[in-house]
Amino acid sequence: MEECIAIAKESLESGKAKEALEKFLKING
Repeated sequence: MEECIAIAKESLESGKAKEALEKFLKING
């Protein structure tokens, strides 16, 4: 579980997670 959180944090820091989330919301919003 902690490992997943660490990976998620790294993704957020690189901006990839945010970019993917925005794309997801744009498609499904």
